[in-house]
Amino acid sequence: MLCAQTDGVGKLVKSFNVVSWDDACVLNPKLRRWLDELIADPSASAETIAKREGCSTRKINMTISLAFLAPDLVKAAIDGRLPHGMGVARLTDLPAVWSRQYQMLGLPGQ
Repeated sequence: MLCAQTDGVGKLVKSFNVVSWDDACVLNPKLRRWLDELIADPSASAETIAKREGCSTRKINMTISLAFLAPDLVKAAIDGRLPHGMGVARLTDLPAVWSRQYQMLGLPGQ
């Protein structure tokens, strides 16, 4: 299982056993396939995936951003414990730094 997080200055940090892929993929089943493709294939990009899938590059990027969510936010989304009016769509446009995610959502940090 891979849960992605940045170090705050854009460098990707990979953490294992933080949240299960099964949990993250409940939010969008295509997430695993797309992220695996981007990691494994240097020629893959959000643009090439979007063209193949028949959707916008923004949609691909927003979906992939779910892999960068803080584990507690993923779990809350799956368990239906997000604040009223906040759904998965709101989670797709957050920064990769976990502390900023809580701040932007107006939630206490974990």
